[in-house]
Amino acid sequence: MINPRSDVLKEATLNERCLSAIAQKDVVMVRGLIYGTEKISSWHSFSGNVTSTSLGVNDIEVKYDSNGGYEVKDTEPKPLFWIVSNMHFHIIGLDNDYLTPGERLGIIRTHLEGKREGIRFVEEAPSPQTIRGVEAGFGPLRRRGGG
Repeated sequence: MINPRSDVLKEATLNERCLSAIAQKDVVMVRGLIYGTEKISSWHSFSGNVTSTSLGVNDIEVKYDSNGGYEVKDTEPKPLFWIVSNMHFHIIGLDNDYLTPGERLGIIRTHLEGKREGIRFVEEAPSPQTIRGVEAGFGPLRRRGGG
């Protein structure tokens, strides 16, 4: 499993370039991945005439016999679940929609130089609607739990 701690993730985003892109916006962050293998099999046990084949490029192995027994399994671990969070970085002073890019960057620089005072960081589980949006934009999303 790869999953950075929230404090490490927060620290990694607190730089000019990142904050210029994400400050004052809701951001869905893929915080980690859970790797593993899956196996699906029938209740039938295998008889002596088991056929085994590999599907090659997909790293999937298939076994089956004439009695209805089968097994399909991954041969290599792969990402199975995403760990996602909804994050929001709010900086006092960036609420004005009429700031020029230079003014916006100046406010961000001021807050970063001022020991990050005035930056509010909120992390929460994404809503079902947000997850549907991620799925629509990035393909299938498999997850467990609330985020």
